[in-house]
Amino acid sequence: MKNHRKELMQLKTINKLFECIRLVDIESETLYAEYQIRKSLNPIPTFDFQIRQELYHKCMASDTTMYWMEQEGRLLLLFTMLPVEIGKRKLIMECIANVTGKIDINRLIGKSSALLENAYRLSVTDELTGLYNRRYINQMLPHVIKNCAKHEIPLSVLFTDLDYFKKTNDSYGHVAGDYLLYEFAMELKKDIKKSTDWAARYGGDEFLLCLVGTDNQTAKKRAEEIRKAIEDKTFRYHEHEIKTTCSFGIYTIENFTPLPTCDSIFREIDKKLYEAKREGRNTVR
Repeated sequence: MKNHRKELMQLKTINKLFECIRLVDIESETLYAEYQIRKSLNPIPTFDFQIRQELYHKCMASDTTMYWMEQEGRLLLLFTMLPVEIGKRKLIMECIANVTGKIDINRLIGKSSALLENAYRLSVTDELTGLYNRRYINQMLPHVIKNCAKHEIPLSVLFTDLDYFKKTNDSYGHVAGDYLLYEFAMELKKDIKKSTDWAARYGGDEFLLCLVGTDNQTAKKRAEEIRKAIEDKTFRYHEHEIKTTCSFGIYTIENFTPLPTCDSIFREIDKKLYEAKREGRNTVR
């Protein structure tokens, strides 16, 4: 009986807080379920995935509860989003409350927006290089694959690392190695030419470039430009002059039937990078 009373109290609290609760499937970009708790003279806007798709993906990527304020006509709505799992399906629970007239709109929207953006940025950023991190790769690459398939455009994924990086650490110390990784990351960042493209640190001295709408020939050309820039550059750390090179493995997808997975892509670019290492390093494959 006590457990039932607790559940009833929780339901009553939810009913007081929210007008509507939705379950959103971001993989299929559809509404999985919707529960209208109570009707209002000012109805909650109908579901539209495109309007808040970036927020849904951020919520899933950061794996934490997010809050968002929106003005819809005369209404001020508070969206509380959190990732949930039903069966084996990962969904976003979106709870909507009408908070019109209850708070200082400008102060709360500004503060909430800044806090949420900062929290998300930190959760997907590599601390050393400032590029995206492994979490961002795991969360965003499946979305990119699906989007490229939907619009029938090629996707090139480049995997790169520094040749003989361990020797740099052994010769000059790990702090020098960190400096080299940062400088290498800055070279990769220079090559991001479109808002759809991004670079991330996979781990250690391994980095990934995601190039949307880029065919294999163009991807190889861009990788070769980076490879040559690193080969020609002298990195200076205190009194040390450090020379290094890098190798690239490239995998381009133009046929998305069947839809490739992240694992299948990583297997292919691993093979390509291994070929580059086997052929003497400082190469693009």
